[in-house]
Amino acid sequence: MMGTFYSPSSAFRLLLVPFVFLFAFNLSSQTLDWYYLHDSKSNGQQLGRLSDGNIFVVGNDPEDSLSIKVFSDGHLISNIGLPGYFFEYVYIGLYPDSNSLIMLESSGKLIRVNPYTGEASIIFDFGNLESSDLRIIFYGRNKDGLLFKVSPRQNSSFHPYYVVINERDFTFSRPKVQVKSSSYILRGFYSNGDWLFSEYDHGIKKLKFHRIDHSDNEVAKGEIYFNDFNHSSYSFHIDTRDNLFIFGDTVLSRNRFHKAFVKVLDVNFLISRSVIFEPDSVDLQYGTLFVPRRIFEAKDGGYLLYGDGMAVISYKDFPAWFVKLDNLLIKKWEYKFHLQDLSCSASGVLEAENDFWIATGHCVRTEWLIESRLFLLNLKGLETSTSNESSGKFLITTMPVSDVLRLNKPMDFHSKYSVWDLQGRRLMDGTWSGEADVSGLAPGMYQFILHQEGQPLVFRFIKV
Repeated sequence: MMGTFYSPSSAFRLLLVPFVFLFAFNLSSQTLDWYYLHDSKSNGQQLGRLSDGNIFVVGNDPEDSLSIKVFSDGHLISNIGLPGYFFEYVYIGLYPDSNSLIMLESSGKLIRVNPYTGEASIIFDFGNLESSDLRIIFYGRNKDGLLFKVSPRQNSSFHPYYVVINERDFTFSRPKVQVKSSSYILRGFYSNGDWLFSEYDHGIKKLKFHRIDHSDNEVAKGEIYFNDFNHSSYSFHIDTRDNLFIFGDTVLSRNRFHKAFVKVLDVNFLISRSVIFEPDSVDLQYGTLFVPRRIFEAKDGGYLLYGDGMAVISYKDFPAWFVKLDNLLIKKWEYKFHLQDLSCSASGVLEAENDFWIATGHCVRTEWLIESRLFLLNLKGLETSTSNESSGKFLITTMPVSDVLRLNKPMDFHSKYSVWDLQGRRLMDGTWSGEADVSGLAPGMYQFILHQEGQPLVFRFIKV
C-alpha cells in the first residue's frame, strides 16, 4: 500500500472549517496546492529537504517501525524502514552532504542513513565514552555543533555531562557548562552561544530563567508569574533575534475548554508581547482541546504557529491548524486541514519558499481515534494586513494617541469597545460614542477592539 495524491479539484471531499482568533482580523484566502494521504497505518513526525530537492518525512509504519519516506512533487517515490521500533531512534538532522540523515539509536550510536536505500553506517558511538549503560538525550544545535546530554541509565559513579559533536568531522568535546540540578531544564541557546535554563517554583507559581555563558557563569536571570495548573503544557523557542517564546495551551477547567497562548520575552525576561488563540465558538460544547505544537520562524521575519484540536467529550472532525503571524504576532492568515471522518494533527513544517509551506502529520478515524495515516500537504500562504492598515473601512485617525482615540469614519454609537494590553489584560471597556478617552492609560502599546454588527474590529495603537 502506498498513498493517494490529491489536488484541490479532487473528488475526495475536503472540509474547510472556519477559524476564530481571539482578536479577529480581515484575512485573505490561502491556497492548498496539493496534499498526500497514505493508504495504511502510518504517521509523519519530522520532515526536511534533501540536496536533490525532494522532501523526506520521518515517522512510523504499521509494525511501529521507523520509516523514512521520500516525496517528489507530492508523490511518494521511496519508503524504507529501519529495524526495531520507531521509539528506538531520534532524528537529529541532515548529514553535511545534505542527502542522508543522522539518527541517534537507543544504543547510543549516531548513524548515517541513506533515505532511498536504508543503508546505515555508524559515525559516532557514545558507548566509547563510558563503560556504563548510557542514556543519551539530544538538545539541539548550539554554535559549536550538536549538543547531547550523557547520563547513566542506573546509579553510577559518574555525574551526567554534556557533549558537543562537531558536524564536520564528528569529533567531540565537553563544554564547560555543567549539568544542573533536576529542577533546571535546558530550553535553548542564544545567538552568542549562551545557554538558557528554566525552573518552576510551584509554591509561588513562578517560572524562573537563568542565562549561562560558555564559562558556566550566570549572566542574567528573571522570572514571570506562570500558573502551571492553567497552562497544562508549554514549550520554548529562542528566535534568531534572541526573543524567547513560551507557547502552549491554557486550560479553563470549568468547561474543559483550552486556548492556545504565545508569550514573547525580551533579553531581560520581560513580556513584550502576548496573544491568545481559541477554537470556533461552535466547538465549545465539545470540550475542545486547542494545542500548539511548535512555532517556526519564517523567512520574512514572521512566524508560523501550528498544532491541532481535539474534542474530549464527543468525537468530531478536528483539524490540524496553521496560523501565520508577523513579527509583532499580528495574524496574517490561518488555515485548517482535515478530511471527512478524520481528525488531523500537524507535527512538522518547512518553508519551501517565502510563505510557501510543506507540512506533515497524521489523521485518525474520528469514531475510534485509530488507524493513523500520514499526510503531507503544500500550503501557499497569502499575507494580508490588519484592519487598522488596509481594511478600507476604519482607521485610527492620529497615531500615536495622546488622550482621545477617534476613527476616520462614523459608525454605530451603540457598539461596544474594549482596550487590552499586550499581556492579554482588559483595561477598560464601554459603549462607543465616536471617541474613547484613553488619557488614563500609561504610555505603551495597546489593542483596541470595537464590535461592528457582532464582529470584532481590532486596532493596535501607541499611547503617549
